[in-house]
This record gives sequence, C-alpha cells and structure tokens, in this order.
Amino acid sequence: MGTICGQDLAKGVFPLAIDAQLTGWINGFAGRSAGLDWAMVVLARYSVYLLVFAVAIRWFWNSNRARDRHVAISCGAAAAAGLVINQVILLAFDRVRPYDLGITHLLIGPSADPSFPSDHATLAFAVAAMLLVKRDRFALAFTALAALLAVSRVYVGIHYLGDVVGGLAVGTVAALLVNALYKRGNWLDRRLVAIF
Repeated sequence: MGTICGQDLAKGVFPLAIDAQLTGWINGFAGRSAGLDWAMVVLARYSVYLLVFAVAIRWFWNSNRARDRHVAISCGAAAAAGLVINQVILLAFDRVRPYDLGITHLLIGPSADPSFPSDHATLAFAVAAMLLVKRDRFALAFTALAALLAVSRVYVGIHYLGDVVGGLAVGTVAALLVNALYKRGNWLDRRLVAIF
C-alpha cells in the first residue's frame, strides 16, 4: 500500500499532492534559523513526554483528588485507545514517510513505522481533547502544546501534515469514546481513584 501511495503521489493525485505541497512548505522553513530548528527538534522529540508527565502528576494533585485522578485516568485511557486505533489503521494504510520520497529533509533520525497516522499527534490530541471535554482548566494549554507538537513533527520532516491531522482526528475520537464509557463516580472509577 505504501508503494501505491508513493506512486499516486508522484502522479500528483488529489489530495495527496496538496498534502505533499503543504508538508514541503512547512518543512521548507527548516534550516533557516538554528534557534527555530533547535526548538522544533526539542518539541518533536520531547514534548510528548512532557504531556505524559503533566497528566501523570495529576494523580498526586491535591485540589480535588477524586476529580484530578479521574481526569488523569481518562487522559491515559484516551491516549491508549488512540494508539490502539492507530495500530488498526496501520493494517490498512502503509504510508511511506515524506523524507523517503524526497518531499522533506530530516532534522531528526528516521522512523521505521509507517507515516499515517502520527502516534505523537494522536497521543497529544487525545489528552487535549479529553481535557476539553472535561472542561479542565488546563485544556487550552494542553491543546496549544499538542498543536505545537504536531507542527514540529512536520517541520522536522518526519510526518506529512495529513499524518498529524489524522492523529488529531483519531485522538479526538478516542477521547470521545473513553468519555462516553468511563464515567466519574461509577464502580470502576471509585476503585481506580482509590489506588495508593
């Protein structure tokens, strides 16, 4: 399937050609500013760990222990669900990375996984979407960080823009599913928030 995508892209088939053009345009800013390159590499590599740490720390939050632990569990479940959905999608799509087709040049090391959808973007937007659904006070900050992470993954050349948009969609769907199934105060929630 990856080869087919590559051949279609070479022929300029819509919308892959537009995705490639936008991806190339964003990645085209790479190499113009050492400071911006450094910031984008840091974001692309490490911001997902910051997101995970920031969610995990909610477990020890003291303002409203039951609520904060419920939010932390919900975010973790949404991220896990999004990554599972990604694995199912990868069975159907094996998209070649943009640098393998000469669309981008890399600022970080290559990846052995298929390009679509972006796991980093999926995880980040699953957390952000869950916080938005929960109307959490940190939701906008997490959403901004998720957006920066997504842009950075395209900037450094590891993903197409469509890959991170796909991650946004999968992460949002995962958050909505978890929010519908895992309710605050139910039997499972009461048991989980009481751990430790």
